[in-house]
Amino acid sequence: MNLADNRLQWVLDKRRMTQQDLADMLGMYQSDVNDIIKGKKKRLTLVRAAKIAMELGYPIEFLWPGLFK
Repeated sequence: MNLADNRLQWVLDKRRMTQQDLADMLGMYQSDVNDIIKGKKKRLTLVRAAKIAMELGYPIEFLWPGLFK
């Protein structure tokens, strides 16, 4: 996966993590993680984005550039 395609999936690929791995870390369903990756979650909250970013060790701005402008 190319970084420009989807940064969250790129980070998962780089860490050799699955969507299920991330879902387990966050206490979410894998389908919710998949929806976020595909951009289907129109209401990605700042709290949820911060939790994902913190768990993965990346700034929110890296994972979702311009999301909260």
